[in-house]
Amino acid sequence: MTLFPRLFEPGRIGAMELRNRVVMAPLGTFSADNGHASQPIIDYYVERARGEVGLIITQNTAVSFSAPGARSFLALYDDSFIPTSKKMCDAVHQHGAKIGTQLGHHGIQQAEPGRRMGFDDREIPVVAPSAVTYIPTGVVAHELSLQEIKGIQGEFVEAARRARDAGFDTVEVHAANGRLANQFLSPFYNKRTDEYGGSLEKRARFACEIIQGIRQKLGKDYPVLIRLNAEDGFYHGTKIEHAVRFCQLFEEAGADGIDISVGASEFSPYLIPCYLHPDGVFVPLCAAIRKAVNIPVIAVGKIVDPFMAERILTEGKGDFIGLGRGLMADPYWAAKAREGRHKEIVRCIACLNCHGAYAKQRRGMACTVNPALMREREFILKSTSSPKKVMVIGGGIAGMEAARTLAQRGHQVALYEKSDRLGGQWNIVCQQPGKRDFASLTLRLIKGLQGAGVSINLSQEADRSLVEKVKPDVVVVAAGATPATLDIPGANGANVVQATDVILGKAKVGESAAVIGEGALGMEMAFSLAEQGKRVRLITPQRVGAGVEHFLRLSLRERLLDHNVPLHPFSNPLEITPEGVAFVTSYPTAEVDSYVNQTQTLQNEFIFVKADTVVLAIGGKAENRLAAELKPLVPELHIIGDCVAPRDALAAMEEGAEVGRGI
Repeated sequence: MTLFPRLFEPGRIGAMELRNRVVMAPLGTFSADNGHASQPIIDYYVERARGEVGLIITQNTAVSFSAPGARSFLALYDDSFIPTSKKMCDAVHQHGAKIGTQLGHHGIQQAEPGRRMGFDDREIPVVAPSAVTYIPTGVVAHELSLQEIKGIQGEFVEAARRARDAGFDTVEVHAANGRLANQFLSPFYNKRTDEYGGSLEKRARFACEIIQGIRQKLGKDYPVLIRLNAEDGFYHGTKIEHAVRFCQLFEEAGADGIDISVGASEFSPYLIPCYLHPDGVFVPLCAAIRKAVNIPVIAVGKIVDPFMAERILTEGKGDFIGLGRGLMADPYWAAKAREGRHKEIVRCIACLNCHGAYAKQRRGMACTVNPALMREREFILKSTSSPKKVMVIGGGIAGMEAARTLAQRGHQVALYEKSDRLGGQWNIVCQQPGKRDFASLTLRLIKGLQGAGVSINLSQEADRSLVEKVKPDVVVVAAGATPATLDIPGANGANVVQATDVILGKAKVGESAAVIGEGALGMEMAFSLAEQGKRVRLITPQRVGAGVEHFLRLSLRERLLDHNVPLHPFSNPLEITPEGVAFVTSYPTAEVDSYVNQTQTLQNEFIFVKADTVVLAIGGKAENRLAAELKPLVPELHIIGDCVAPRDALAAMEEGAEVGRGI
């Protein structure tokens, strides 16, 4: 008998029967082929179907040529997209899961850079309920006429027809996250005074008429879902009391189920909750909507384990459980829970690297704890036909992933770590605010090393003489990085400490502190010290949070502002004295946002701030001396992780996995 009877009880949404209550939430993969389902996307969804998900809802699918979002999004605005969609549906159905697609139109979000061009390079219009400005880029939208509104609603209906013809079991109208239907719901974007603006009922009319149109076209038995924001998460947006009424109107219009979300991509840090947000962060909002409607509600919001999922269902706070990043981290989340192997579930750590620049540059989407994401087909481990003696130097996450994978493939692997514990720099990361769960990655990797038979050698520094003694066929160097410093007067003063030493408790911080560092570490350190009651300033060479994933930056910035931390962006330190820091600030014409990366300097200003302690959080310096020394000594040498160049954990895990599969 399962530990989670409600979670694995069959469910129904309209006429659609599902094998359990686990729903894969719609998340963009950024991997479509000019709107078509690519093979990596199909493999991605098939793997989750194998993992016993009940219903898969695919990523946003463009209903209109005029708003594809980007070439890497799926599309159904033309019959030519039906064959590849059918291929995807058929593949998912073979493994017992149902599949639906989310139909959407970007509206004013089309103003984002990279989304203005259509699939044939024609510039496409930016439209919205009203002629409002898209704040991140300053583009003013074209206000939709009544005729244009009817045209877009018709495109939703025709896209739904194509979805049914392709084999999708349901469609979901995307009225959340700042998409066009959400823009009609939101008083921030909708300033209309006709039948599509003003009261809650009028603002809901656009989405209600889409539901009614799909119902009329496809009949009463074809399930129609709608996803909306329980809250927009920004000033003058939709609130929960509005969302409750919207859901009642959607039910009256013929919706068979409600899928909850929160936040718009341009403003809200809540759209993709990070490690700073509590588990189950949106469940109270889901529960409020569940009380107000008589159709199923899909609950979402950092639902991390099956125990939490079971409680949500038994307490009546939702009828189904929506998992997004949890299924990215572990496609077999449902199967493991059903079989009582819940302790084996690979936990999403909410680091948001999946949406960071590195992930999108690599292949659209990636996962720190699951290097196989979007590479499911190519990532099947194959036993080696020529086992080698491999020496892995460095017991951080890159070295552990490489050693584990190599040993699983049949190589003879010995791992050497100079400290008395495995984990490397990741152990420091795990001690930062909100990152307690990050340690689950370390524990899983250690268990994997032990299970694969890796020889683990702690408190043993691998140097040239040891390599000459061991005589390995292959050496993998994963020596990591050391904290970087500044080349300015006073940088080595007694009042200057490294952020990593503060985290580890090796360095004390006075009552006032100046933190220098533009990335996540600088923001996290300033926030942590402010929480302790310190008077803190954050000095950053570029904009605050440069290089930090968009939603994580918004979350950290919100906390810094809540704690009244003065921010000094575009500031370059000149000198550190026992009394504080001197720096020059260059004031640009406008605050640089997450989409625009250009500034025009107006003037420079010299500033001196007093601080008992100056904390350096400026990243690391690659520790690559050993690799250079060993290169002429060994037949095969690989260098991975931060000793190549300091980056994030996703890069370290990917390189460890790749070298493990490649040798």
